[in-house]
Amino acid sequence: MGILGNEEREVLERIGFRDGKQGSGIIRFLSRLLREENGAGKDPELALWMARGCCALGDYEHYHMAVRWLERGGSAARRDGEAEGMLALGHLYCGRPERALAHIENSVKLDWARPENWYTAAELRSFAGEKDRALEAVRRGRALGSGTEDWDILETQIREGADIREMEQARVRRRCLENGEQGSLLEKCRLEAADGLVCDRAGLEAVKAVLKPEIWDADAPYCAFCCWPGGRELTGAFYMNQAAVSRMDPEKIRRTLEDLPRLEREGKQALAENGAGDGELCLLEFYPDGTLGLVYETEEGEKKVPVSADGRTASEPESTASAGAVLWLESPAWDFEQMRKDLEKNWGMSCEGTAGDGVFSFQDGDLRVTASLSAATEKSFGASLRPQAALVLMVLAGDGEQLEAELELERIIASCSGLKGVLGVRRGVEF
Repeated sequence: MGILGNEEREVLERIGFRDGKQGSGIIRFLSRLLREENGAGKDPELALWMARGCCALGDYEHYHMAVRWLERGGSAARRDGEAEGMLALGHLYCGRPERALAHIENSVKLDWARPENWYTAAELRSFAGEKDRALEAVRRGRALGSGTEDWDILETQIREGADIREMEQARVRRRCLENGEQGSLLEKCRLEAADGLVCDRAGLEAVKAVLKPEIWDADAPYCAFCCWPGGRELTGAFYMNQAAVSRMDPEKIRRTLEDLPRLEREGKQALAENGAGDGELCLLEFYPDGTLGLVYETEEGEKKVPVSADGRTASEPESTASAGAVLWLESPAWDFEQMRKDLEKNWGMSCEGTAGDGVFSFQDGDLRVTASLSAATEKSFGASLRPQAALVLMVLAGDGEQLEAELELERIIASCSGLKGVLGVRRGVEF
């Protein structure tokens, strides 16, 4: 018997899985259920919902997670076209297009009425050199009456010989535009993930030739290594899959290793100047956007010092992630109790906290949320709004959890925007 009852299913249906904030909401809700139920075993329904949430997020880590959940759920979780389609996308984003092709062919056999699966089938058939069958997939998908312009663009790409990375990045951009996610951190993560669809074996070997790794542990979900630059042991990690690593510039990696003594020294200085004491470099992290992370072991635990893509070391360690916004209100009052009820009902949030004196603060799992009522002192809302008050929203998350903080904020904004008296919203508020 699974852990999902009718009440949980209703919450999941209300959350939905069209965009990133919904996908993240599903994962957070189910993760809380799993903690309460002490594991799920092989629950096919749970696996399917987890995969839906992961694919709605659409970054590499969550596509990797979707594959693991569907495989963990057993054959019952993979018995229809939807699940096979998600497995295809998952394997594609894990750098396994050949396996993805097998799953997508199965998906369109099981359920021919899903246009998104025909889209993926067209991409993968084109990648496999089956141009005529790729165009047939376009025809079948277009006939279902969904997004004619998207199919026209895809057909043009196939006829012009675009590679699968270009096709998928174009789809990501259109998806983000449709869902109001254009320019967001999530769009950036999705586009970075689409860089790692196909492994360039020669490129990967060129990277390894620079590192000369003694240990190389790939796609779990990241690529970890141990090497000996300059005669010292170095542990590192690429926060991406092997396919994405294969697209990196080996010469830039070589320069990073040569410059490591300076980076390490400046990182230690940043720690000391910010009261973290001395530390030993224990991990070098490579990120898809070309930035680095220097992780030090200190008396206070691990501390990370960011390094920009052009090699500039930050003056202070990585800080707590946060996201903020202001809702402009037509009156200096706010129903915090209704806000709590809506967040629990619409998103399955755990709003354990207190409200009083114009402030509602609660803990939602590992995220700290504060909503506070204040005067509308800002002048950036425009003459047409003329708000009488402002509701200041702030989400705090752990180090490296900026995306989760931003998605939580979007869920809160979506829930609050439907309440009476909200005139507008301004995102990007810093505290």
